[in-house]
Amino acid sequence: MSDNADVCIEEHDQDIFLYTHWEGHTLPILVGRVLARRTRWRDAHYLARMVFSEMIAVDLRGDGNFGISTIHRGADYPLLTLHVDRQEVEAECRTERVTFAEFVEMRELERMQFAGRPDFRLHRLTL
Repeated sequence: MSDNADVCIEEHDQDIFLYTHWEGHTLPILVGRVLARRTRWRDAHYLARMVFSEMIAVDLRGDGNFGISTIHRGADYPLLTLHVDRQEVEAECRTERVTFAEFVEMRELERMQFAGRPDFRLHRLTL
């Protein structure tokens, strides 16, 4: 059993996917932490590095669990996309998007539900 998920950083119709194999349930919280810094929102390359750094903080030198790709390979959770040009967050499971600022203002439970992780209380958050 895995707990995999991707977050997509999208700018000018170019996508980069940041992957986790065992921490998928935490991605909405991690993305919220990065966006809450309110910096580099318009710099996709820096924003991607910041999100990935937050993801790998639990296993900085490991050789598994995390990856970077130009291809979304599917996951256990709906894809979470950061649209840098529009400053919006989109969850594959929803029709509406929210702005970066709105995502930051959400409580952790709201972020998890928005991102299609309503059962997150069953997981022990490793944050």
